[in-house]
Amino acid sequence: MRNDIRNLERRIIEISYKMGLSHIGSNLTALPLIYAAYEKMQPRDKFVLSNGHAHLAHLVVMEKINKWLELQEERIS
Repeated sequence: MRNDIRNLERRIIEISYKMGLSHIGSNLTALPLIYAAYEKMQPRDKFVLSNGHAHLAHLVVMEKINKWLELQEERIS
């Protein structure tokens, strides 16, 4: 898990730098919590992020999950 978090932190910094975004601290702080929540979520569960300044953290976790799901689909087919 720690390695995943480090890679996602790098992704947040990379995107923030490229796009000139701020609130990097909010994203880096929220990232482990969002990641842990998604690890425990069931398909029917919902996730609501009330801290809009940390939305990039949510997006990079979703990006990782979607990539993981795509890899799982490829393994099944």
